[in-house]
Amino acid sequence: DAPRLPFEAIREQVQASLGGTLEELFASFETEPLGTASIAQTHRARTRDGDEVVVKVQRPGVEATMRSDLNLLHLAAQILEASIEEMQFFGVVSIVEEFEKGLLGELDFNQELSNLLEVQRNLDPERKVVVPRPHPELSARTVLTMQFFAGRPIRKLTPKSAEAQAVVNEIVHSALKQVFVDGVFHGDPHAGNLLYGEDGTVCMIDLGMVG
Repeated sequence: DAPRLPFEAIREQVQASLGGTLEELFASFETEPLGTASIAQTHRARTRDGDEVVVKVQRPGVEATMRSDLNLLHLAAQILEASIEEMQFFGVVSIVEEFEKGLLGELDFNQELSNLLEVQRNLDPERKVVVPRPHPELSARTVLTMQFFAGRPIRKLTPKSAEAQAVVNEIVHSALKQVFVDGVFHGDPHAGNLLYGEDGTVCMIDLGMVG
């Protein structure tokens, strides 16, 4: 529910990042956003090859804003540790440093593209769990193009229904496999980042942060 960016700002960011006009790069590109968040805004589009995709576009200037906020957090953490002795045991500065590492990593969409490919390689073909297939030729540090998944957030599931039980089983199985077998797991699996399709397939999105 973050504020919408004007479409011209999206157009400029995509064209500057990918080195071509929107019309050259895509067969079609919807002006209305599919979703908005603090770091990026997403739009549905169609590639020149006819693939239905989602284009994640970073908000212009968001990195400078986040770095300013992180500097304030660092200062606050240092003041806490210097003025309250017990805070040194909690390692507040170290917590902020780890927080910073994760946030700044999310700003590089090349890293998210790499995460998508790695998690995709690890998927169990026998299970109904997928991640969007990225399009490297239409992606850059501030733009990520990936396969469109026709699904809804898991928060839309009817609690305790058979459908909900099946989806939860897939999510739990996938989470345990990622942690104990693959060694790479989705670092931000909130309800908005887990979608489900009509056939019960679960799609993990927003893999900017992994553990």
